[in-house]
Amino acid sequence: MSKSINWIEVEEKYKTGLYSMDQLSEEYNFNTKYGHRKAKKNNWVKGSTKKLVQEKTKDKIIELESIKEVEAKGKYFYLLEVIRLKLLSELLKDKPDFETLKSCKISSETLTNLRKEMYQLLDIQETAQKIESELNGSMENKVDYINKYMNQVEGVNVTLVE
Repeated sequence: MSKSINWIEVEEKYKTGLYSMDQLSEEYNFNTKYGHRKAKKNNWVKGSTKKLVQEKTKDKIIELESIKEVEAKGKYFYLLEVIRLKLLSELLKDKPDFETLKSCKISSETLTNLRKEMYQLLDIQETAQKIESELNGSMENKVDYINKYMNQVEGVNVTLVE
């Protein structure tokens, strides 16, 4: 009993240039020569979607890095707002507590330092160079990079080929 072959998927993979017809025939269990004839008959050009995949990948990585930056800024803003409100409420008192004011100042300075470190850890300022250098290699390296990157980001599903 033979299983049905998903020719749309075979075509998409072939067009990325990442897979040879031999690899696809082995994965999907069809005759390699038949696959070549089908590709020729239907004008499948190996690697024809390579640039599209590369651009979509690059755009998705930039989008994910932007989301990380927005989240980091949101957390930073929230903490600064808490400190600001505490400082304001203390300053409006008849007799402000010096220790509370000092604590707010230290907290604010600490947040500023932590923000710099957080940006370094998230590689926010180097994202563009990092993406360019990683994506300038072969398509196999790009797919490996994307998979590695996606494993770091929880709950994100990306479709690279439409």
